[in-house]
Amino acid sequence: MLKKYQKLLNKYFYRQNFFERHYFIITILVSFFVFKILWAIVSSYNDPELQKKAIKDSVKTITYIGNRGKIFDRNGNILSGNILISTVSLNPPTHLNAVNFNDVSSIWRISKKCKEGDIELKNKCKYKNLALRAKRLFKLKLLEDDFVKSVDFPQLVAQALEDKNNSILNTILSKKTACVNIGKKNKKFTPKCSKYKMLKKNLPFTGNIVQNLLALKKEKFLVCEVSKFKISTKDKIFSTLSFWKDKINPKTQNIKCAVRRIKGIAIDNSTKRFYPQAQGTTPLIGAVNNKKVGVFGLENSFNSLLQPKSITIKLTKDNGSWISKYGQDRQKIKNLNGNDLHLTIDKDIQFHLFNAIRKSVKKSGAISGGGIILNPRGEIMAMASYPSSDANKGINGVDDYAHYINRPIKDNLDIASIIKPLIALIALEERVITFDEKIDISTGEGIKKFKVDKKRPYISIQDIIKESHGLGAIKIGKKITDEVMYNYLSRLKFGSSPGVLPTIESAGLLRNFYNWAKSDKKRVSFGGYGVISTTLVQIARSYLIFLNDGKISNIKLFKNGIDYSQKIFSKKNINYITQALINGVNQDGTGKRAKLKNIIAAGKTGTSQLLINGKYSNSKHNTLFAGFAPAKNPKFLMVVNIKSPKGYYNNGGSIAAPVFKKVMEKILPATNNH
Repeated sequence: MLKKYQKLLNKYFYRQNFFERHYFIITILVSFFVFKILWAIVSSYNDPELQKKAIKDSVKTITYIGNRGKIFDRNGNILSGNILISTVSLNPPTHLNAVNFNDVSSIWRISKKCKEGDIELKNKCKYKNLALRAKRLFKLKLLEDDFVKSVDFPQLVAQALEDKNNSILNTILSKKTACVNIGKKNKKFTPKCSKYKMLKKNLPFTGNIVQNLLALKKEKFLVCEVSKFKISTKDKIFSTLSFWKDKINPKTQNIKCAVRRIKGIAIDNSTKRFYPQAQGTTPLIGAVNNKKVGVFGLENSFNSLLQPKSITIKLTKDNGSWISKYGQDRQKIKNLNGNDLHLTIDKDIQFHLFNAIRKSVKKSGAISGGGIILNPRGEIMAMASYPSSDANKGINGVDDYAHYINRPIKDNLDIASIIKPLIALIALEERVITFDEKIDISTGEGIKKFKVDKKRPYISIQDIIKESHGLGAIKIGKKITDEVMYNYLSRLKFGSSPGVLPTIESAGLLRNFYNWAKSDKKRVSFGGYGVISTTLVQIARSYLIFLNDGKISNIKLFKNGIDYSQKIFSKKNINYITQALINGVNQDGTGKRAKLKNIIAAGKTGTSQLLINGKYSNSKHNTLFAGFAPAKNPKFLMVVNIKSPKGYYNNGGSIAAPVFKKVMEKILPATNNH
């Protein structure tokens, strides 16, 4: 046994056999390294930290967020939607040379022309041949104007962004210089230089600027860069020898030509809420804040319905590609969008109503204005307010709050003389008066502004409405008991919420008859002062009886809403009062400025004193008009209010009635209808 070991020792250590000795040592070393590698592999399976890192590198998650729901009008036109906007940013540290190509001697725009010797492929020269020939021509300092056009990348980018005052061009150049200096000094870019520099934001994705820039980013350019020939350390050593001095020239230039695209210009896309009708629908539709949460109008009231959903999907790495673990993820992503709202609004009618109110408020110097248009089914065709802001420009602070008030459903006001036809209807329905009856107005009722005309002791019911005769209305109201009047006004839904937008609308006020003073019924009869406080929507709802033979309907803002109606007055009585409303517009009544061309309209004016600091003002008024057209088979009912107009003529007939006329002549066909 000892002899055997002695032979091995003699063979590998004592004998002068270097080859076998080296072979033995190499075998030992290889075995050691193989063992360490295997040990590391085995240990990695049991190392929690390494396992976590491996899982982290092979699994990632992506969160998808849908789009906010849209708001449509009755014809499918978008009133509130989402548009794709782009932000253009500069990132010099990442692709500095690609933006302005530092140390680049020439940049050429590739022409479609091909020189002799180039290989044509689909009418374009092969880029490799172009680069080789450009390098040769560059060495020979030959001009290439007939082949390619020399360009300046920063200038191209600035032109695509429509940089008229060179501000973007200066930004690109200054950013480049700053980053180049930092890079040369520290050999790498600092975090300060690594930030993006925004060039333009909120650009429409389909607009010319973004499309021009996208086309420019796709375009290929021929770039020739010149740098000094790099000498290796080995060559530097040999260059000291005399026989190398002639072969190595440190001043030799290395020319590199290649086909490249513009980089370093980032286009980030996102969605922005867009309102095509702008000011005309802002108080109704509302707006979203910078977090895309509704803060006014429908955007706020139905925010939870419009708000999109989000989903987080887990991806795993397989052969270098990220794949989804679940096959139904694609379908889940499609269902992330918020719910859409379909309104009864007609965008064209909305435009005409808003435009007329805006012009009236500005012309009369009024504080504000509002209006609503219904069809016979009680569907809101338009609901406008002024002042208003352009929601596309964002919310600019507390001062804008008044521009987002939906006045037809929010502002409380006295009903004024608009109530007189309703009081007459109640009296006719209760048979306390008749069609042919003359109302005795020979004595007063203790209200100073309603004076007795001794030359005219009696007046017809229709003339009371036509002339808006306050004393005559009080005389009719006296014939009705407090309880009966209150019950009818309750059935007409005064003092109850219209149910259009319950979260923001006003329910108004109708004081119970138990609390009426002796003078309250008089006030109700000619204007409702202190007893009835209402909104334009409630007035419009009550006047639907003239469009539906005495039936009142519910108000609807959303398509496919449930129809509800209740019979209150007989058709016979409705026709009688309708004739009085026709006379008021077409026979020199208080509503004569609402008279339409070629169409018979009906309506009633109203003028109420403004309540300021608990007292009714003698100089400031609310002007109202409620009317419908055509008078027979009406298509539209409109109620409009212009608040506190300036000037001597500040009543409903002078201010509000012309708004009705302007709108109706726009939205109704000019056909004879009697």
